[in-house]
Amino acid sequence: MVKRIERILAVDQGNESGFAVKVGDRITWGSRSFKHYHDNAARWFAFHGWFSDLILENEPKCIAYEKPFFRGKASMQLYGYAVLIEMIAHIYETPCLQVHGQTIKKHAGIKSGKPIQEAENRWGHIAPIVNDHEADALWLLDYVATNAEYTK
Repeated sequence: MVKRIERILAVDQGNESGFAVKVGDRITWGSRSFKHYHDNAARWFAFHGWFSDLILENEPKCIAYEKPFFRGKASMQLYGYAVLIEMIAHIYETPCLQVHGQTIKKHAGIKSGKPIQEAENRWGHIAPIVNDHEADALWLLDYVATNAEYTK
C-alpha cells in the first residue's frame, strides 16, 4: 500500500536556516540564525543542538533539505550543514531526502524574484513568513508532501 508521508521536516540549511514542519494537515515554520557565532565549528555545533531539538519535538518520518552546490567560499559551510543533517537523521533513524534547488523552484513555479512573495500568497494567511529561508523551507516541504510516498 502506498501512503503519503504524514510527518515531514524540511530545512533550508545555512548560517540562516529556515524550517517547515507538516504533521497531518498542520504546517508550522520558523527560522534560526547562526551568523553571530565566531566560526564554522561553533555554528555547526549550535545547528546540531537546534536541529536535534526540532526532530525530538516533531518526530518526523522524513527529513528533507536542499542539496548544496558549490558557490564559492560558502560551499564548505553548506556541506557542513548537510553532513550534520544526514548524521542527525541517521542517529534518529529518520529517512533523509535531498532535493535540488532547481527542482524546488520549478515546483513552486518561481522563474524570477523571491520565493517569499509566492509563499506569502500561499501560506501567509496562516502566519507571517519572515524571510526567504522560511519560504524556501515551505516550498521544499510542499514539494516533498506532494511528491514523496512510502510503501507500507
